[in-house]
Amino acid sequence: MLFDFSSSPFLVPLLAAVTARLMAIFIRRAAAILDMRLWWLANVFALTAASFLGLSFYWAMILGPQRIPGETGTWMLLGQVMIIAGALVTLLGLMEMGPGAFLVTPRSTLISKGLYARIRRPMDAGVLVVGVGAALVQGSPGAWMWSLLWIPLSLALSELEEWELRNRIPAAGAYFDHTPRYLPRRKRHG
Repeated sequence: MLFDFSSSPFLVPLLAAVTARLMAIFIRRAAAILDMRLWWLANVFALTAASFLGLSFYWAMILGPQRIPGETGTWMLLGQVMIIAGALVTLLGLMEMGPGAFLVTPRSTLISKGLYARIRRPMDAGVLVVGVGAALVQGSPGAWMWSLLWIPLSLALSELEEWELRNRIPAAGAYFDHTPRYLPRRKRHG
């Protein structure tokens, strides 16, 4: 066997989440080109991806092995602040996007107001910050492995989603050119 998943069982739902998100992206692209009746399937995969990501996160952070012994106070406090900040950014992004966060239709429009006027992927940014914060709080090898795997996977999936969006909604190109992906730009005064 190439890898023993029994030592890190949360990897199975994490890989399922990545696979489902990839399927959602490619089915949305196919629906735009081939047949609009595929939109419902893309939405099923998007919801499945979110569910599996949540399951893998829960498994790695809560059900995994306990914290590695050592200094914890400052790192735990930093992690807790990151969890709260990341969760707030994720929730604000979700509220601004509404049902379109998971249920994309041919008539979906580009959201570019509110938080989305400052950064284009607030929900992804929030989840990344929550993941690293939870790894700091939990301090277990599984928590760190989840976070360190999810960061590059999320970046790659974001690239693919933006490619699909750019092809589906022409206005997305200008929005992407002027809006940073994860960190807002500082406003220049004067």
